[in-house]
Amino acid sequence: MKSLKKYLLLAFTACVLFMVSACGGSKPGDVAVEFTQAMIDGNADKCFSYLYLDEMEAAQKDFAKGKINVMVKGTSEQIKARGGVKSVKLVDVTDDKTDEKRKSARVELTLNDGESKVDSFNLIKDKKGEWKILL
Repeated sequence: MKSLKKYLLLAFTACVLFMVSACGGSKPGDVAVEFTQAMIDGNADKCFSYLYLDEMEAAQKDFAKGKINVMVKGTSEQIKARGGVKSVKLVDVTDDKTDEKRKSARVELTLNDGESKVDSFNLIKDKKGEWKILL
C-alpha cells in the first residue's frame, strides 16, 4: 500500500511539473537562444515558430516563411563550412522602457574557428503570453 502511495505521489508530481513547464510561458532570453540554435541546426520551421506573426496576414506569413527558409539554409551552411559552433550563450536581456511586453536580448555565437558574433533580438509577448521575435 505504501508503494502505491509513493507511486501515485510521484506520478502526480511528474504531471504537475510537466504542466508547469508546458504552460509556464517562455522567457525572452530562452527564445533568442533557441532561435539561434534552430538557425544553426538548419531548422527553418522551428525558427518560424519563434516569430511574432499575430498582426500578419496570410500572404505576409507565406512571404516571411520563404525568407526564413532561405536565411536559415544559408546561415546553417556557412556555419558548417567554418567548422561549426563552439558555443551559444545569452549575453543579456533588456527591458523596454515604454512597453512591458517588449524586451531586447543579445546572444553571443562563437564559432569553432574562433570568431564571435553578438546578435540582437527584439522580442514581444504575444496574445498567449509567449515571447516571440519581432521582425
